[in-house]
Amino acid sequence: MTDTAAPQKKSRLLVAQIKGRIELSRQYQGSYYTRLTTPARDEFSKPSQFEIRSQQPLGDQGSVFQGFIELSGFLRDRKFTDQKTGEIKEYTDKNVFFDLVVN
Repeated sequence: MTDTAAPQKKSRLLVAQIKGRIELSRQYQGSYYTRLTTPARDEFSKPSQFEIRSQQPLGDQGSVFQGFIELSGFLRDRKFTDQKTGEIKEYTDKNVFFDLVVN
């Protein structure tokens, strides 16, 4: 017996919905990078900022964008020499990317 069901779209993990004001947009190597500022949680908090990578512009500066993004990233260990003690120490760079989800 053969399965005749249509193939399923690749399931996406780490997808989130985002809404924010477009602060600026730049283009680099064929992709658009758009900075969004999201509303603060309350009057005493700072708003968050994110940069979303997409193949098309997300809108004009000052306009509100709402859509879905897919998160990805990696960790990279780095070593440095402490200037005061001469000791070699290590820290981890956290690189996180937000890509626009296009249906």
